[in-house]
Amino acid sequence: MIWEKLLTDNDGQYVELQSGRLFNQAAEGSMYSPFKHVSFMPYTHDSWTEYWFPVKNTRGLTHATPEIALNLRVQNGWLKWDACAISPLNDTLTMSVPFTRDVPVKRMLQLKPLETVRDSIRWSGEVERLKIQLGETVIANGQPADLTRPLAAPKEFDWESEYGLYTQAKDLANQRKYEEAATYLKKVIEKNKYHVDALVDLGELYLNFKIGWQGHALPLIKQALAINAYHPKANYLQGMMEWNMVGSLDYFGVASLHSAYRSPALTQLAIRAIRNEEWAKADEFLQQALEANSTNFDALQLEIVVARKRKRNAHALKLIKELLFKDPLNHFARFENTLITNGEDNKKAFSGLINSELPHETYIEIALWYNKLRLFEEGLQVLEYAPKEVMVLLWKSELMSQLSKDGKQYQMEALKMSPERVFPFRDGDSGLFLNALSSSDKNAAEMGSYYFFLAALALKQVDAKHILRVGEPEIKYAPYYLLKAELLKDEKEEVLNALEKAYEIDPKSWRVVKRLAEFYAANGELKKAIRINEEKLTKYLKTKKVETSGLPEHEIYILGQQRAELLKQAGRYQEALEVLNSLTILPNEGASGAHKLYRELNIRYAATLNQQKKYREAFAVLEQAEKWPENLGSGEPYNPDNRLTWYLKKWMTQKLTKQEPQPADITKLTKNLSAYEFELLKLFQ
Repeated sequence: MIWEKLLTDNDGQYVELQSGRLFNQAAEGSMYSPFKHVSFMPYTHDSWTEYWFPVKNTRGLTHATPEIALNLRVQNGWLKWDACAISPLNDTLTMSVPFTRDVPVKRMLQLKPLETVRDSIRWSGEVERLKIQLGETVIANGQPADLTRPLAAPKEFDWESEYGLYTQAKDLANQRKYEEAATYLKKVIEKNKYHVDALVDLGELYLNFKIGWQGHALPLIKQALAINAYHPKANYLQGMMEWNMVGSLDYFGVASLHSAYRSPALTQLAIRAIRNEEWAKADEFLQQALEANSTNFDALQLEIVVARKRKRNAHALKLIKELLFKDPLNHFARFENTLITNGEDNKKAFSGLINSELPHETYIEIALWYNKLRLFEEGLQVLEYAPKEVMVLLWKSELMSQLSKDGKQYQMEALKMSPERVFPFRDGDSGLFLNALSSSDKNAAEMGSYYFFLAALALKQVDAKHILRVGEPEIKYAPYYLLKAELLKDEKEEVLNALEKAYEIDPKSWRVVKRLAEFYAANGELKKAIRINEEKLTKYLKTKKVETSGLPEHEIYILGQQRAELLKQAGRYQEALEVLNSLTILPNEGASGAHKLYRELNIRYAATLNQQKKYREAFAVLEQAEKWPENLGSGEPYNPDNRLTWYLKKWMTQKLTKQEPQPADITKLTKNLSAYEFELLKLFQ
């Protein structure tokens, strides 16, 4: 009910129905069902139309189209139907039974959007047998709508068989759990060392997700090609390992024989032709790639580059216009427009639409797209538009070195900047920091070491823990020490040193305060935990007003909830409840921690009152435990589980009237009680 005040009407709650393109929203366990995780082929583009529409006053929903929503049901020999217009309607709604003359409903509808109509007629058939039409549009064809496909995997299917292991490997890869996928592929190869698809897929994982493991991928793919020279994926991956045209033409040529790999393979050949400045050949490959897949957006972008390089500017501008029609937010197209026109308005249009949380990363992505084509000048020009950030300057330095220019000043400037917003994650990022590691400038060397550590962590190139122990950077940056504490979480002394170092550097950071307080509380220093939390919240705790606290609201509710948890551990339940009651926690999907804590505090406080024989007060607190305060950010479900508090309230009433608890009540309660709630019940013994 928490959302009702946010609605624009005042007639109660609403229900949001969703229907997607797939059969389910696949979770981890879906791989053991028929409904696996799906993936994309290289250079594919997918599009579909989504319909979002409100429906009102239909008392349910059984059928919907972009024009009309219907609710049909048969009750006591009557066919009852409600209709809500989604679009303006001026057509005939017909409901009939196929192959008979039975036409229960034939009604002309003239409705504006969200206008409704309802009716009923004597009819006792089955709704599923009705053919429903609105004008010429068939809404239902009179056939049962239930799925006829299997909904569960065979119980006797052997998931440890060769195919079972391979199926799990593919699904894990589609979930982007690449290391787990590799483990299962190795198991397949142990069972059958010539399982071609497993060899190729493992080679792909090594090639794309284990930086520097190309040498491990090569023998696997070569083994597959020795068994099947025409294996499309093996040829495509082998072609990817060939940098020049001569080596790659053979493999991409064979891969292009397969329809799924034809457009990607030809696109890769076009890239190699562009690197060699063979513009006519590149154009030829691109036309073939687009013939195979007209929505290959990389090929469409490459086509613009080739047209510009061939001085066909009018054609390039035409292609840009067409691409922007298909993809209005395509930043690359707008940048190409600036290269051709050099107009100030076009330059503003390019940079003005890059408004992401980390805009510099968008500029870097565009620059590196040119970099893979060896078009370093264009890449540098992109970075001229980018805000001054560490990674931007480092990539500027790298691109200048590719053009045999000295970009050292950009690197040194970058290494003197704050490490805020630096998240290296690309294959080439770690190479940017290698020169800095040997710098005579100690500060620059330390920052380079830190960035190399981040890249190694993201790309899993080496063991990040090993870097921490062997060549730990010494930088004054609290998030680094928070990360160190997380990586070394099994080493208590290292964690404590890292967290206290983070606090020394930035005692005002709510993240640092929260993490250090958690550590103290978990390691027997609860008073320290409460004190450090209280120091951060001092002003707020005095007035319970956000405006005078000097802190953002999100910091108050995050640390305030932590304070309530710490006070609970200290047995100060009433204080903890006062803190929770003062907070305003923003509702978010699935959030229930604050309410769970609120309920537990009330029950624990009631148990304390029970021990003091204050049964009437305990009863009132248990009543409070059943509430769902709006400020805690969790909406009350339709059927909350209050069995524990119901029983405890009954027990308090029995104590007030000096009755004995009924054993049957206890048996009924504890039958399906969770271990967590059972522990709360024991507080009243």
